[in-house]
Amino acid sequence: MGVQTIKARRWARYTAYGAIHNSPKRHSDPRCHPQNREEIQTRILELVKAMESQSSDHPSARIIWLSGSFGTGKSAIQQTIAEECYEAGTLAASFFFSHQSSERNNSRRFVPTIAWQVAKTIPDAHQHIEATAMGLTDSRTPSYDPFPSVPSVPSVPKPTPPTTATNYPLQPDLSVGLFRGKGDVLASLVEKDLASQLSAFIIEPLKLAANNNKFESQDTSSHMPQPNVLIVDGLDECKDEEQQLEIIAALHAAVIEHKLPFLIIISSRPEEAIERCFSQLWSPIFERIDLDKMSQNADKDIELVLHATFHDICKRHDIAPGKWPEEGDIAQLVRNASGHFIYMAIALKLINGPYPQEILKTIVAKSRNTGHPSAHLDVLYSLILKRCNNPKQAVITLLAINQYSWFRRIDVEHFFHEEIDTNLFPLFKSMEARADTDSHVVFYHKSVTDFLDDPLRSEELYVGQHTFYEEILPYYLDFYNGTSERLDDNQVFTREQLQELHDDFLSIRPCFVVGTIFSRDVVKLPLGFPSRPTRV
Repeated sequence: MGVQTIKARRWARYTAYGAIHNSPKRHSDPRCHPQNREEIQTRILELVKAMESQSSDHPSARIIWLSGSFGTGKSAIQQTIAEECYEAGTLAASFFFSHQSSERNNSRRFVPTIAWQVAKTIPDAHQHIEATAMGLTDSRTPSYDPFPSVPSVPSVPKPTPPTTATNYPLQPDLSVGLFRGKGDVLASLVEKDLASQLSAFIIEPLKLAANNNKFESQDTSSHMPQPNVLIVDGLDECKDEEQQLEIIAALHAAVIEHKLPFLIIISSRPEEAIERCFSQLWSPIFERIDLDKMSQNADKDIELVLHATFHDICKRHDIAPGKWPEEGDIAQLVRNASGHFIYMAIALKLINGPYPQEILKTIVAKSRNTGHPSAHLDVLYSLILKRCNNPKQAVITLLAINQYSWFRRIDVEHFFHEEIDTNLFPLFKSMEARADTDSHVVFYHKSVTDFLDDPLRSEELYVGQHTFYEEILPYYLDFYNGTSERLDDNQVFTREQLQELHDDFLSIRPCFVVGTIFSRDVVKLPLGFPSRPTRV
């Protein structure tokens, strides 16, 4: 194995490559439709442009909170802005959280992923980020403390460090030379609080880069590097609330106290804790863009997309233009959406199938007169699940996909001895009947799991935790007994994945009544199960 390969592997252990805006894992994520969300995009890009000419005496907004309830298009806006800034050369870094990814639903890889990008987008900072990772003041002197003290920020607990290395796939050009020192400083970095990480790997390297370029002031704000936009999407999909608040506090301190020369755009649902944290940290350089207060503009955008998409559907199905759909049907879909783009997206994915006219008729007929924002979306999710051959097994499948971050299509086949019901495809990203069975199954939107977890919303389709494990256990035991003796024969599951599944069942043994076949089988599992391996 070459030196560059080893470096890439070690760097990849701490980097969530799938969180970067142009990662192959994000190729199917939504973007804004042309002429959609123009007012919001224009405002954000104005602030980006203002960064280039602002003075410290009259600063423009430096932290933007793009807030909105489920399905209001936050991620699509962030992705579109990221792509535009990337093309313009103003994107410093991005991090897109995802509740379904173990690499992207916590803060462990947040700063390393941003630091890796900054090292690439701001070349003057690269050597200083490298020196920090090596524990050096420069490329020669091993005396630099990479964790200087920083002014206090709101008290938040430190994130729990990872206990094992993650099996992270190699990606092109990940090696940026950050591992030439004897000690693995980056391994120590991920154990520090986020404020210290940001200071060591981003703030200080930018200051050193500015000084080396002979700028008059020691303050990093005296020089605005061309790539000066940091995008953080889906903060609420970071599962630990304390980590969410620590991210906000650390980024706020970086800008306010350390003059980090970035415009930071954070998007999330208006969760109570997040909203309270932003309120406590409010300052003149903070701006909130509330998508929930812009529903009228959203309705126009949704109607525009509906007309354009129905035009394409008519062409694909040889339906005479103007005859379908009726304007009343489009108006009903706009009312159902209530400013939530996710409703429009799921409805169109459902309609854009073999029988578009029948499906649209069913959706319109099932429209409810209710003020609850999720009610119409619930109708779509219920309709999708009830069209499956076995709705209960379909729900179990979705819960398993959500429960295990490594779950792939082929795992579904092993558990249930059949392929994923194609009726579920509208709920996923880039799902095709002949897609690679080794591909991950990713939900199109987090609202799918919100629906499944709430018995008041999913109603008769709801499957509780006890039922979930009771239903999946026979499939698990069958799979376990067939593969545990052949773990080294390139099976579908790695040892660590089987251990994760095994530990999960041990943690819920109290769910099973003592004396049942399920309780006896679960108790037996530890006896023949392989011990947790040490990853090389």
